[in-house]
Amino acid sequence: MPLKTVRLANLLLAGTLTGNELGTWAAVHPAVERLSPPERLRAEQELTRRFGAIMPAWMGAPLRLVGAMAPLGHEGWAYGSL
Repeated sequence: MPLKTVRLANLLLAGTLTGNELGTWAAVHPAVERLSPPERLRAEQELTRRFGAIMPAWMGAPLRLVGAMAPLGHEGWAYGSL
């Protein structure tokens, strides 16, 4: 049971991270491109600050969970069935 929980948590974290990246690419950056240069600079700075505060922990979490799966057995590395 712990292995399935860790797998599910890893899948959810990686999925939300992927969705965030796609949303930023598809929605945020096209909107920022329409701003004037000074507004664009300020928007990019704010986005960078905000993502810089959130993303290191968020991006590292799936890697830490993979490390947590290692002691649970060799099957922890294969994503068979959840």
